[in-house]
Amino acid sequence: EDDLITDLNFLIGPKLYEANWMDLTQAGHLANVQCIEVWCGMTKEFFREYLRAASPRVRRLLHAMNPNKFRSTEYLKDYHERRGDKIIIF
Repeated sequence: EDDLITDLNFLIGPKLYEANWMDLTQAGHLANVQCIEVWCGMTKEFFREYLRAASPRVRRLLHAMNPNKFRSTEYLKDYHERRGDKIIIF
């Protein structure tokens, strides 16, 4: 959403090894994963600006920076940290 996928190698380094995560889970190297999609409505102010935006880029930025999305992510991160879960946010 932030158009930084091209910077991925710079930010975390090159890929050293590739493996199927389902195979790694079945072999006991990774925990079972549960993926859930969470939809977050925009705040009134963000939604108003989203509707006004003429540029698709501005719309994508408003969508990505939605304060409700950030708060929901922060809540889920804190919840799973308290449980001792390993989490990845992307």
